[in-house]
Amino acid sequence: MSAPRIPVPGDRSLPGTYMRMFAATSIWAITFHVGYYASHHADPLGVAFLCFLVAGITLALIARLRGQSLRVTRKQLPLIFSLAIPGVVAYTLFFLASVQTISGSRAALITAGSPVLVELAAIVLLGATASAMRWTGIVLALLGTAVVLTGGNLLSAATSVGRGELYALGCMVGWSIHVFMSRRIVPVGLNSLVATTWSVLVGAALLAVPLALSDNPARLLHYPAGVWASVLHMAWLATALSFIWFADGVRMIGPTRASVFTNVVPVMAVLFGVLALGEHLHWSMFAGGALVVAGVWLTNRAGASAPAPAPAPTPSAACSGRSCHA
Repeated sequence: MSAPRIPVPGDRSLPGTYMRMFAATSIWAITFHVGYYASHHADPLGVAFLCFLVAGITLALIARLRGQSLRVTRKQLPLIFSLAIPGVVAYTLFFLASVQTISGSRAALITAGSPVLVELAAIVLLGATASAMRWTGIVLALLGTAVVLTGGNLLSAATSVGRGELYALGCMVGWSIHVFMSRRIVPVGLNSLVATTWSVLVGAALLAVPLALSDNPARLLHYPAGVWASVLHMAWLATALSFIWFADGVRMIGPTRASVFTNVVPVMAVLFGVLALGEHLHWSMFAGGALVVAGVWLTNRAGASAPAPAPAPTPSAACSGRSCHA
């Protein structure tokens, strides 16, 4: 006789949860193309600063409306900076620089392997379990990234990898460091919303320094309407709204099932680029992207099936999708 099913709180909201999580990952996918537009009509430094300033203020208001204190201690500041520098400042500047020379779809496929880099770091630095399935996923994802990076010319990588591809690779590394460091959010007494809010605000403050020292910091006021619309998309939709939807979804269905949705990001980015923007889908993007998605899926599946004594990932760590940091 089978055991009776135990009701799960919020079961009736599961369809709505899945719809919101799919919408969040779709917004992140479109953001690659929004960033492409913004980077061709304004400078990356100014766009990134405005994005984080608006997003940080919005997240702070959301946190206060949810009754959460934004107070942080001195012991928590090093973690906030270690989240902000690679995952906010470096990621976004690399991203906006990359899409100045390559398409948003290609950038999305290159950065899609970041969860695998996080797993590789966990194996090497934390002694995480390295099953055959996990290693297979890591190898497939890294191979797929190499195929996309080189346009399929693996034997001539030195000449086939350009500046845009290297910037996109920097995005991948920066975001991987951010997600890896976010494992420390709960141990230091923070939650994902407060940690993200402060990392975004710190990112804006760090970007304000070179912006103020630049030739014409007032140029932000003269950005065209399309750039301001892009900034609001990246700040309000891709950061604040999508973060809330995805984090709430992780709490509802768990990080393992939620990680499946992150695989939607590169797929949706390519579909939008090809169908809506008329981008050309090179065979290396199709083949390499398929390898990356398969590798990330295998790695997540292996991680879900392997016993681990470490605490469960926080919503921020599970959200290896794209916020305002694309």
